Amino acid sequence: VITRWGSQFNALQSVLRCKEPLQAYARRPDVRAELASGSLELLPKVLESVNNPHFWIRLETVLAIIKPVNSRQRASEADRAHIGHVIPRWLEIKAEWKALDESQQHQDVNFSELYSVWLNRMDKQTYDIHYAGFALRPDTVGTKLEEQLMMKVLQFFKSAVNPADYINIVREFNHFRAQSGGRFAAGGLVYSKEWTPLDAWMLLDNQGSKLAALAVRIFGTIANSVPSERSFSAVNFLHSKARNRLTPANADKLAFIYMNERVLERITQSQNQPLDHRNDHSTVVSWEDLTEDGWLTLEDTYMEIHCASNLEVDAVVGEFTHQPASDGEETVVDTLEVQDGSESEGAGEKLT
Repeated sequence: VITRWGSQFNALQSVLRCKEPLQAYARRPDVRAELASGSLELLPKVLESVNNPHFWIRLETVLAIIKPVNSRQRASEADRAHIGHVIPRWLEIKAEWKALDESQQHQDVNFSELYSVWLNRMDKQTYDIHYAGFALRPDTVGTKLEEQLMMKVLQFFKSAVNPADYINIVREFNHFRAQSGGRFAAGGLVYSKEWTPLDAWMLLDNQGSKLAALAVRIFGTIANSVPSERSFSAVNFLHSKARNRLTPANADKLAFIYMNERVLERITQSQNQPLDHRNDHSTVVSWEDLTEDGWLTLEDTYMEIHCASNLEVDAVVGEFTHQPASDGEETVVDTLEVQDGSESEGAGEKLT
């Protein structure tokens, strides 16, 4: 899957680990005989790469460049990865690239372009709250914050707190960064290296600090994709166009079919199991009383899905009025059983 960064890194690393076995394979007599016979179309290209020393040098260079990204990506998907980790990990990636640049071990890499890509991606993937999390980390105190970073932090404070508390929070923030005054005196508990940022700020939150209350919210907010990854994996929703042609139009059609199928099933169930007791004065609408149109409205609201404009629905029961595919895809004709037992033909897109 394209979006699985770890899979791509592991695939490249696996090729590098197989360098010696692959070179030994290329020297085998039977492999040389297959190459001479020309029976295997891809074998010449494979052996050309295996026997080319520049291929392995380029592979090592690629791995050296993406390894810092992979390690931070793995750390960001781990447990307890909170918002305060985001900016430091971006900075760590650039620091490792800068070390490679200064070592001059990979002179064929355009590090200037790499830094530009890094900055572009960082700008797109970070928000003011991430910079606030960075500035509120006790281990960053003692370094001067750039003006642009400071403006992002203040902008977040302004949007996240009540206007009446804004001045007090900024004042506490200044004392925190300068290690001066009261609970923010140098050597205070909040700066202890024995604490995590969340633990340190929780100490001050119990003392009534407005800034500490905000910091606890920030460092208590996870910043990883673990919940989403687990949900997608559980229902096997890692779709791709290459696997199942799930274009936006086809996705709308699948949703249309699924919604109508649920409506037909529930209408049949309501007819087989009518309500035993009915309160005509109640404002609550029972699902057994819903009409076809009512069920469609409920499905649209529940799933937050609206069918594509080229999918017209005349009735829930009886006839689907899909238009034939405009891109030349094959269409099939389905037979639907109506409530009265008769049959009606409807054209439906072939989605496989």
